[in-house]
Amino acid sequence: MKAVRTRVLAALVASAAFGAPAAARAQERALDALVGTWELVEPARQKRLVRREVDRVIDQMSFLVRGIARDRAHREIRPAQEMALRTYGGGRVRLRFGRGRPEACRTDGRPRRAGGATVTCRVDGPKLVRRSARDDGSEVATFRLGPDGETLLVGVRITSPHLPDTIEYELIYRRAR
Repeated sequence: MKAVRTRVLAALVASAAFGAPAAARAQERALDALVGTWELVEPARQKRLVRREVDRVIDQMSFLVRGIARDRAHREIRPAQEMALRTYGGGRVRLRFGRGRPEACRTDGRPRRAGGATVTCRVDGPKLVRRSARDDGSEVATFRLGPDGETLLVGVRITSPHLPDTIEYELIYRRAR
């Protein structure tokens, strides 16, 4: 029995030792596919879709706060015309939305304070998941490569205790030439 336990333990140690580098390489490949500068496809159409989704949620609010909430949401929830994603060693990425400042993030899920929010990033299979949380709500953005390899699909979920429902939409970007 002891010999069987020893072999099982040795097999577990070996699989952990050899499996970890393979998983790290798979994460690197997933991130490498997302690296680049991306431009919003059909910006006017996508902005209308986002605006409609925001309005759908805001319309569920009391008429007393609806106007203020709508103005604030439309001011803050705006798709970036362009975004860039870069990797730089040690499982770190740098994201830049529009002309904003680049935001660095580790892909192992370790939290980082940035702009008054706690930001985490992690690789989940072929996707990069970025979560930004504040006291008044959170935003989760999921970045994945489209089937053609030239489009980036960014799913966004915004939640807040001040909103009656979740705001959800997907943006489509193409590689900048």
